[in-house]
Amino acid sequence: MNNSFSKKSNYGFTIRLHKNINDYEDVIKSKIISSEDWQYYQKSDINSSYGLGKVFLSNQINNRPAWAGILESLSVKKLTIEENTYTKALIVFKLTNFKEPQFVSISIGYGDSLIDQKTVINDFGKVIAAKLIKNKNLTSVDTTQITDVILQSTRQIIGTKTNGIRSILSNRSEFPRKIQGFVKNQQTEFNVTGHNEVLKVTKKMTLNELSDDLEFYVKIYFDKRLEEASWSQRFTEITSKEFKNQLTEQLADSILNNSNDFAIAWPYQTEDSNYKIHGINNPEVITDSLSKHYLTYITQKKKLGPKQLATKLYRDRLIKIDKNNEEEQTSIMKSLISDIVFEDKRYLLFNGNWYQLSETFYKQILDEFSNVTHSELPFIPHIFGQNETKYNESLTQSFNKQALKENNSKLESKELHLSNYSNKSFARGTVEPADLVTRKKDFIFIKKGDSSANLSHLFLQGAVSAQLISEDNNFRSTIANKTFGSDWLNETTKKEDITIIFGIIRDEHLALPFFSMISFVEVVQQIKNMSFNVEVAWIGSQDNHINKTV
Repeated sequence: MNNSFSKKSNYGFTIRLHKNINDYEDVIKSKIISSEDWQYYQKSDINSSYGLGKVFLSNQINNRPAWAGILESLSVKKLTIEENTYTKALIVFKLTNFKEPQFVSISIGYGDSLIDQKTVINDFGKVIAAKLIKNKNLTSVDTTQITDVILQSTRQIIGTKTNGIRSILSNRSEFPRKIQGFVKNQQTEFNVTGHNEVLKVTKKMTLNELSDDLEFYVKIYFDKRLEEASWSQRFTEITSKEFKNQLTEQLADSILNNSNDFAIAWPYQTEDSNYKIHGINNPEVITDSLSKHYLTYITQKKKLGPKQLATKLYRDRLIKIDKNNEEEQTSIMKSLISDIVFEDKRYLLFNGNWYQLSETFYKQILDEFSNVTHSELPFIPHIFGQNETKYNESLTQSFNKQALKENNSKLESKELHLSNYSNKSFARGTVEPADLVTRKKDFIFIKKGDSSANLSHLFLQGAVSAQLISEDNNFRSTIANKTFGSDWLNETTKKEDITIIFGIIRDEHLALPFFSMISFVEVVQQIKNMSFNVEVAWIGSQDNHINKTV
C-alpha cells in the first residue's frame, strides 16, 4: 500500500455502472478477451484495504502522430519523430452492500475502449448529476431540442425566420445530454458531470474513500425517493453501437413495410435553401416533401431488405444548396426524424442519434394530446384522392348549406386566401391566416395527416396565424375585409372569442408519431397562452383508407 495515497489529493474519476455482470471480466469486450493480446494484459486484485476489485492494464501501444506527415512534407531536413505511446487501464470495483453485487468501472487513459457497452447502464451519469446537483449549483447544461429539429423542416416549407421557430419552443421539448455543476455534502464540495452513462467526479479525497464514494453514487442512482428534475428524465441517449444498429434495422423494416411516419429535414439551423438527395437516381432539386421522394424510391427497390436499407441510410446524402449556390451535405441517417416501438419501449431517432423515451413523459404528452378539445362542427368526410383545396371548397359549401337549413348564421363560412400579405416575421412565402373561417370566429386549418411534414406545417400555420392576430391589427383588418367585415373582426375583438381549429385528414389519429404529438401539444399550449381557444377535428376518409406517404 502506498502511504502517499492516504493523504488528500485532487482526483478525477470517470465512472460507469454495469448491468448483467457476474465477474469482473464481463465488463470487458469479449473480442478483447478472446484476442491474442489478452494474455499480455496485466491483471491484479485491488488491495483489500481499498475494497474489492480488479485492475486491468494493457501493454504500451505505439502510435505514429497524425501530424507527422505534415512536418515531413514541409521540412527540408529529415526529421526524427518519435511515436506516441499510450496504455489502456480499467479498474472494476465490486460493491457488496446491495441485494445483489454491483460492478462499477473507472476508466483511465484509453480504458474506455475496453468496455463492453452492452453492459453499461446508459443513464447512470445523467441521473446522478440530476439528483445531486441543485439548480443553483448548475454550471452548465448541454441540451438538445426535439422541436427545433422537427420545425426546421417546416421552416423550409413556409419560410418563417429563426425567431419565429424559437418562439414556439418551450422547455418541455428540450432535454439534457450533459449536466455539470458542484455538490456540497457536509464540509465537502466536489464537481460532478453527468453525460448519459458517464459520471465524472473531481474531488479532493483519499483513495480510502473511493469505494464508499462509489457505493454512495450507486445508492443515489437506485434511490427512488430522490427525484430528478422532470426535465432531466424525458430521454436517455442510446450509446451501445450494437443496439443502435439493431434499432436502425427495426426502423428500416418499418419503413419498408410502410408502417412508419418519418421525416427528412436538414439537421442544423440554416437559412432558406434548396435540397437534393443523392442515392435515389434524381439529380433535380426537390421542391416538396423530401421524405416522400425517398420513400417512393426505396419502396420500388424490390431487393432492398432491412439490412440493406439501414446501410443505405448512412450512405445516401441530403444536399443543401444555399442562396449563393454553395453545397453542403450530410447523411440521410443524420437527417431522419422518426420513432419506433421495440420490445415494448419507445425510441426516437433524430440528428443521427437514438434516444429511449421515458414512459412517464410519453404518457404525459399522449394525455395532453388526447385531451385537446374535439370540435363539434359538422366536418364532412374526405373523399379519397381529393386534394385539400377541393376538400376546403366542399366543406365551405357544406357549412353554408347547413347554416341555411338550420338558420344558424354562426356556421356561415368563407374560404380565406391572402396572397400578398407580408409581415417582418416571414422570410418568404405567404401568410395563411386560415383555410376557412366561420362567422362564429372559428379559424380552421386543414391538412392531410398522411405525412409528418404536413402535420408540422399545419401546426406551425396555426401558431403563426394566432401570433399575428394577437399582435398585428393590420392583419386583423385584412382578414376582415376578405371575409365578414370589421364588425366581425377588429382591434377590439377579444382573443377569447376566437377558436383555432386544426382539421387533420387522417383515420388513425391515435397513432401519430411522437414527434408530431409533441409538436402539436407545444403549439396548442402556446396558442392557449395567447388566450385563444384551440380545438382539433379528425376527418376520416369516405372509404376509410389513407395511403401513408411522408
